Amino acid sequence: MPTDLDEQVSRTLETDVLLLSLLPELLVDLQELGTSADQIVSALHSAGIKPKANVLGLGCGKGAAPVALAERLELRVEGIDALPSFLEAARTLAAECSVSSKCDFRKGDIRDQGMPVISPRCCSCPCLQYLKRELAPLK
Repeated sequence: MPTDLDEQVSRTLETDVLLLSLLPELLVDLQELGTSADQIVSALHSAGIKPKANVLGLGCGKGAAPVALAERLELRVEGIDALPSFLEAARTLAAECSVSSKCDFRKGDIRDQGMPVISPRCCSCPCLQYLKRELAPLK
């Protein structure tokens, strides 16, 4: 029986909930899911985020964006995703890119994190405003 989280994830990924368990196999050849890691890195770099800043990656998928942020901008990234197989792929990618110490990936329902939009664990307010403005057309 699908859970509420399964239903939400399947809606977000625009797939049938019955296919959710097959997603790791169906998406095995895709490292990037969602917004391009290059676009996220560029947006945060342009916003002036400083090395070693903490960034929270909600719905981090297979870790392409968090790993790129850790690798290219020297950020510390906490990635949260609902799919264990995606988290394992993210951990593997972080290890392959030698940024495991800068990336922490864990299973979670991003709707239950209880974090405000502006949090010390996330980017600064100006950066969030910049991202909202710059990434909105990518939807």
